[in-house]
Amino acid sequence: MKTVKALLLLLFACLACARPADEEPAPYTSISGADLVLLLEAHDPPLLLDVRTAEEFEASHIPTAINISHELFPARMTELDRYKDEQIVIYCRSGRRARLVQKQMADAGFAKLALLPGDMIEWTQKGYPLAGSQAPGGE
Repeated sequence: MKTVKALLLLLFACLACARPADEEPAPYTSISGADLVLLLEAHDPPLLLDVRTAEEFEASHIPTAINISHELFPARMTELDRYKDEQIVIYCRSGRRARLVQKQMADAGFAKLALLPGDMIEWTQKGYPLAGSQAPGGE
């Protein structure tokens, strides 16, 4: 009897935490660092959006990325309106700020958003290309 009660309690707890069927997850995908390297070499690469601070960006960033700090993003989002239907890859240092900006962009109607798993931490650890004043060869 105790087992049945425990199972029922577990079932009700799961149902209480479940997302309603009409609540859609934010429209984004993720792209690996290796795949991003290949896409950046393609004819029509995605827009790279670095949402770290200007100081972090200056020190090192993924080549071709543009920088709009997550703190300034709400005021500057309209600068990206022409990219609403184009692929955009968003990254930061560890992922928290990128997810915040991705949510804001999805809510504003941006259609093709991707996050870079591992963000700059993994990108740097794997030795992928870098630009910036502290990057190997620095700008």
